[in-house]
Amino acid sequence: MLRIPLRRFAVLLVVCIGAMLSACNGTEHDSEDGKRFDAAEETAAADDMRIRQLKLMDETADKMFKEVMDGNILQARQYMEEIGDLALQIEYAGITSVEGIEAFTSAVVQARNLMNAIQTEPSRLQIAAAQVRLSTDALLGKQPPLWHDYYQTMRDDTEQLKRSIEQRQHVLASAQQLQRHYAIIRPAVLISQPPEVNGKIESLLSFFLQQANRPEARLLEQAHELSRTWDELFERKNVSAYLPFIDEQQPIYWSLVIGSIIITVLAFVAWNKYRADLAVVSVDRPGNTRRDDR
Repeated sequence: MLRIPLRRFAVLLVVCIGAMLSACNGTEHDSEDGKRFDAAEETAAADDMRIRQLKLMDETADKMFKEVMDGNILQARQYMEEIGDLALQIEYAGITSVEGIEAFTSAVVQARNLMNAIQTEPSRLQIAAAQVRLSTDALLGKQPPLWHDYYQTMRDDTEQLKRSIEQRQHVLASAQQLQRHYAIIRPAVLISQPPEVNGKIESLLSFFLQQANRPEARLLEQAHELSRTWDELFERKNVSAYLPFIDEQQPIYWSLVIGSIIITVLAFVAWNKYRADLAVVSVDRPGNTRRDDR
């Protein structure tokens, strides 16, 4: 019978245990790496699925809006039902806030209710359809988003409000029109922007509605603040930094200035040429020189 010394046996046992632990540890690491890889694949697949769902919902909303504008309410209603079904399947985490989700779902519910109503005002239905259309586009994250097309409308309404405040008439009507137009893009704004942005705008609009019958200097100040808010919201605040300054009130003045600069430069060039011509001489023969009569 083969006998192994106790010390050698202990060393051999330690080596075997170490090998077993190393193998187990390697298997555990491989398992963890595999789990991380599987999780990454699942996340990527989920993101791809969500993008496809958002694109499908956006395309359906576009069709729905066109049918509403054409007066085909039955066909628009079918598209609206598809939008409602898709809205329940999409995971909104990471693409908008809680306020954005609430604004979108409220717009979908309102549009669907108006389409299912026995009698609905066409203007109300068109506004509801526009809200859904702008919202699906905002969720998809297109750049620039469709709701940015309303920039000029909001600016024009605000300028009309300023004129009404200065003239102290029709202030309430101007404020109400501004509020109606903002309501169209409100869900898309909540989807795309922090809720504080919408809160500021609605606070300003409420102020105009409440103070419309009491025109004062502060109304005009707040109207100017609203204009700045639109520039920030629609990302137009840096446009003027890349454009040359032109005073539209004094176009003749600037024309004269530019013309004077051009004339001065031409006169300076002509004088230098004249002096250069005087300095040019030619040699006929030794001891005799004459000016070049070119």
